[in-house]
Amino acid sequence: MARWFQQMRGTDAAIESTANYWWPVYDELETVCRVTLLHPYFVKLDRVVSDLLGVSGRAMILAMVKGETNPEVLAELAQRKLRGKIPELRAALDGRLNDHYRFVRRQHWELLEMLEEQIQEQEKEIEKRLPPMEWAMQLLMMAPGIKRIAATILGEIGVDRNAFLTARHLTTWAGVCPGSNERAGKSRSRRNPRGNRFIKKIMVQVAWAVAQTKNIYGRALYQRVSGHRGKGRAIRAVAP
Repeated sequence: MARWFQQMRGTDAAIESTANYWWPVYDELETVCRVTLLHPYFVKLDRVVSDLLGVSGRAMILAMVKGETNPEVLAELAQRKLRGKIPELRAALDGRLNDHYRFVRRQHWELLEMLEEQIQEQEKEIEKRLPPMEWAMQLLMMAPGIKRIAATILGEIGVDRNAFLTARHLTTWAGVCPGSNERAGKSRSRRNPRGNRFIKKIMVQVAWAVAQTKNIYGRALYQRVSGHRGKGRAIRAVAP
């Protein structure tokens, strides 16, 4: 390829950055010319719609999968607060979407629907198996931010309270406690332990709900820590 490019007397090349297919081409051409990596000019809906799987996002994506390409028509599918972003939506939806990418998007959409259907089936199965743990569910749901997600927590830690000697043991196992490294009488902070990645995600979700609940300690802790350590560290402080 490099030899052919030299024969054509090329001096510059532009490559579309699709997945990782550009790597070998870039490596080959950069020895003989100046190579510029370009981002494809496609629909950038996620720049305007924060929740692509919400009502408005789903309606627009489904319309594009079915063949609609007019940004005016697609933008009019916005509902509620997104109605105030119609101009931004039109600009974001004004892009290239050929048959190939429409085919790929349709496959992704069908896969998403299949996964959501399986999740619903699993949730129904969990509901069937919950009655023996209902007492533990009710206790967990008394905490701010925990509703039916408590079922997922119980699925990870079980209902045997003797499995963890203290709450500190549980938070360490879950990976939501602060890491520490003590040497020569001095404590040094370090990364949180890895822990159980499934329950860690659940506890972070709960922490976000706690941070938005008024008149509780968790919200005050989040506001105090986020001011000087950032939102990420603040949420990790609330999670335990």
